[in-house]
Amino acid sequence: LAPQQFNPSFKVAGTPHWVASMALPGHAQWQQFENNLTLDFGAERAAKWHATMGEMKENAGFDIDDLTNWVGPELISFADDAGNYVALRVRDRKALDAHLEDLTKRLHWRYRTEKLDGIEVHALVITHVSKSANTAKATALNQLLARIGTHLYWVEDGDYLIFSKVPQALADRAAAHPDTSLANWLKSRDYEGEHTLAGITAVTHDSE
Repeated sequence: LAPQQFNPSFKVAGTPHWVASMALPGHAQWQQFENNLTLDFGAERAAKWHATMGEMKENAGFDIDDLTNWVGPELISFADDAGNYVALRVRDRKALDAHLEDLTKRLHWRYRTEKLDGIEVHALVITHVSKSANTAKATALNQLLARIGTHLYWVEDGDYLIFSKVPQALADRAAAHPDTSLANWLKSRDYEGEHTLAGITAVTHDSE
């Protein structure tokens, strides 16, 4: 699970209050994990895992293996003078956009873009799969959706998607005119994200 890269190539507003990063697994790492499931956890658990991934693929049109090709490895949470945000690197925007369009049709999710104070905000409302049939497929997908939430809002910033809990926070970020390179700020504080699976750095009471 060693990080494959770390380049937070976007800017934040003013001085960050705190920054937390997590290195998501890459495609080769994820394949290695799945190939070793039987050895690490036994044949029965490995079979259940592969069955769950198969159900996800059938219902959603993708699985975690696909996601490792589309996004990551950088997942960065931060708070700056504008608010609290989460940034996710997109590796294959074309594939991600295509599957997002497919999901909205397949699962009746609601996706739209709208202008808010001069910026384009993406909004996705995720609806849960009906449990009327009480199938394992519906249950597995509902569990996944419960973890990621039902309302997502984001803007595009270079190679990253910047998420917030509410759309107005994204407009606030744009109005604050981000001017601080996050990569340079972390480097000046000896935060070695390229060697960090998960870490956090913060400023409290003006002490770093």
